[in-house]
Amino acid sequence: MLSPAAESFQSAWLAAVTLGRCPRAATDGEPACLSRGWRGSQGPTPPTERHTVTDRIADIWGARPPHARGTVWPARVDLHLDVGLAEADVDRWVQSACVLCSNGCACDIAVKVGKMVGVRGRAGDVVNHGRLGPKGLYGSTPWATSPARLTRPLVREGGRLLETPWQTAMGRIVAKSTDVLDRKGPLGLGFYTTGQLFIE
Repeated sequence: MLSPAAESFQSAWLAAVTLGRCPRAATDGEPACLSRGWRGSQGPTPPTERHTVTDRIADIWGARPPHARGTVWPARVDLHLDVGLAEADVDRWVQSACVLCSNGCACDIAVKVGKMVGVRGRAGDVVNHGRLGPKGLYGSTPWATSPARLTRPLVREGGRLLETPWQTAMGRIVAKSTDVLDRKGPLGLGFYTTGQLFIE
């Protein structure tokens, strides 16, 4: 009998295989994403398909082109721009990685007049082959351009968050971290982060 956590993992894994998001290896039939690291699959790269998603609620993953067992996941470039804009209207594209989940999909940020106006997946990337998840595709631009987005550090004083200079905020982080290390040792600190943040 499986534990609840194991049952949850098994259900998610079976759903991934059923939806074709985790191809089976050609040799033993074991899902490639578990057996040999799906991101590193080798094989010919199929032609890139341009894909402008119109409704990620009704069709969360977009078109799922079939591909033969043991081949590379077909490239499909997901694209979302502000209303009224086309790719030709973009001044420049800036390489980046989506940071809205732990996958770190490669993407290009669309810039017009110095402002982020959209995002598209990067077809040549081994992680996402041009695809973007719903959060990355639809959430990146509103998140980056929101007037509520923090651009200066805040520190808590007397129960209130107050804006403070970067040097002061970083000094407080160093002081608190040093105090925890002195009292509890290295296991007193923990981090929840992902590698893609290092390119930002």
